[in-house]
Amino acid sequence: MVIYGSFYPWRFVQPNLPASPPWILLHAWDVEFTRRFIADVVINWALYVPVGMAGHLAFLRRGRVASMLAPVVIGTVLSASIEMTQLYVPGRACSAIDLVDNIFGTIIGVALGLAFEDYAGRIHPAATLRRIPDRRALALLVCWAASLVFPLIPVLWLGVYRAKLVAISNSLLPAPIPFLLATATWFAAGELLKAANLPRTLLSFSILFIPLQFAIITRQPTTADFLGAILGTILSQALPRLRTAIAPVLLALIFLRGLAPFQFSAPRAFSWIPFGGFLNMDWEVGLRILFEKSFLYGTAVWLFSRTGRTLPVATAIVTAVLILIEILQVWLPGHVPEVTDPVLALLIAFGLYRLGAVPPASMPERAP
Repeated sequence: MVIYGSFYPWRFVQPNLPASPPWILLHAWDVEFTRRFIADVVINWALYVPVGMAGHLAFLRRGRVASMLAPVVIGTVLSASIEMTQLYVPGRACSAIDLVDNIFGTIIGVALGLAFEDYAGRIHPAATLRRIPDRRALALLVCWAASLVFPLIPVLWLGVYRAKLVAISNSLLPAPIPFLLATATWFAAGELLKAANLPRTLLSFSILFIPLQFAIITRQPTTADFLGAILGTILSQALPRLRTAIAPVLLALIFLRGLAPFQFSAPRAFSWIPFGGFLNMDWEVGLRILFEKSFLYGTAVWLFSRTGRTLPVATAIVTAVLILIEILQVWLPGHVPEVTDPVLALLIAFGLYRLGAVPPASMPERAP
């Protein structure tokens, strides 16, 4: 995704360069300390933290020195190559500042990898498995939490709070589809907490994330989200037998949300460029939607696999519905018909497959 986003929309030209790309990179130190500059620094750090952490864990067998140095070398070469190649991409800029930020982000990732290695080494594997019998459920819960609180950047202007209060006061009556989807989402989150052997009381406390969104930039809480969270939590505690029906209900609501408000018009072009829509959004909104869709599609696959279907069959069901949504969105203004959502569902399903088997719903829970 780092490479894909750096060169999107993949249009290259042959510019008239005054010097070689390495020389230009080493002399590209234009700095203007604005709020946008600080945001770019943070983003560049965050993009390369996974490179450092994953690289450290991947090179552990080569020794501690190799696991610390190799990721930094890889991050440096990758970042420098991208920055120099961006000289040939219209709208992109070659920046030594970005290179330094990326190297620093890689070093942060290596430090996090060292901390994780130390933490994992102090935990007995049997105890870990007993506490978290389903790692897939835990991964989906992380996506769910991220979708609720991302980007965790506070609002600093009172005018924004007033605008958010006015917006929610003008829509006190919850929209039916978002309300039902929020209800199903919180019920499904309760099932994930149970499968991960985590306290179900966390589901009740998670409702506080909705009003917390008032204090987070780019987030707008709605009555549908709040009331749906309350109802979903109540149903999860009071009517656990509904778990057998939650998978098709959640997928049906995803289908209806993808077609709302059901106003068809003349067909438009279908985009075969995956993740193009995300890359054209502001990064805060794009990543939040990515977390939300990863949770919804992954949870739908997980829930269907809990009903006795194999993971490939569950994946095929969810992907087929998403493909149908995208096809119908060709006739729906206000939507972007593209291949992204089916591709994302396949990627999430592959991640669930790599995380291990899902325990059947009928299996007794392990004692904490």
